[in-house]
Amino acid sequence: MPTLRWIRAPASAATTNGQPIATGEENRAALHRLQALLKKPTLIVVPGFTPVKTTIPIQLHEVSQRRVRTALEQAPKNRLFLFSGGNVHPEGTPYNEAYEMKQFAMRSLEVPEEEIVIDPYARHSTTNLRNAGRFMKVFGFKKATIVTSFDQAFYYGFQIISTFELRCRSELGYSLGEMKALDLDLSRLSFSPSDDVDRPGDDPLDP
Repeated sequence: MPTLRWIRAPASAATTNGQPIATGEENRAALHRLQALLKKPTLIVVPGFTPVKTTIPIQLHEVSQRRVRTALEQAPKNRLFLFSGGNVHPEGTPYNEAYEMKQFAMRSLEVPEEEIVIDPYARHSTTNLRNAGRFMKVFGFKKATIVTSFDQAFYYGFQIISTFELRCRSELGYSLGEMKALDLDLSRLSFSPSDDVDRPGDDPLDP
């Protein structure tokens, strides 16, 4: 089973309360279920959020909670959630966005662990989708649904006018792929990653 081939970051790059997150263990139930399913689930990518100017660590921002709730409300029965986000703001925070979204989904929304995969390394809007794209390539997903807030959905969905594509080409060296709005309020986008997502990055915490 290709469990960790989509992860490039060192284990120490994602932590909870000062301890490295055992990503293999955290994702084991979901990846085992994925391998056993005859029909692929709908993959739902949910990026985390913490304000850039945060000075006091936040366990899970209300924006991230809303994104998780929205994703669950709109998800079909056969689904797989990919929560993405690292230990980002403020520097040195003990809280990891993806890990905390998983805990929130399981404890508060009763989502089974086997329906959740985490990417606890992504540090930017660009690498949320790059890492999701890597996961998709390894596990054979052609498309995913991104569930996020209006501002980020606009940023993703209108790549040219929002300058997101320019940022991707500047920071990563390529475009991440095709994204299209699936509803009028931009809460959902379809995502088809480019083949370039496999190219290595230069961030030592999330290469």
